Amino acid sequence: MNIDRLLKRLRKINVFVAEQRSWPDGKRLYVLVSKLPQMPFGDENAYYTLVLEPGEDSVDREEIDTMLRRFWHGSVNFFDDDIMDDKETIN
Repeated sequence: MNIDRLLKRLRKINVFVAEQRSWPDGKRLYVLVSKLPQMPFGDENAYYTLVLEPGEDSVDREEIDTMLRRFWHGSVNFFDDDIMDDKETIN
């Protein structure tokens, strides 16, 4: 998934870019943050560090799945080909 589309979809489930850095060689770093569920975690944040190599503009599905589980959103229909009758895909 394209990084811009990914970040737009993540914002819709309250995952935000806390920090973004880039290096002269083209490498980019995104530190993503989201609140964990109040129960059982209290008032805690979860963080995920995403690094894109020079020329890389997309994130593979496996990494996105890992990211969603880190933020306790593993059951969200995030991809266009997710099929569930009771939920909509996040666009």
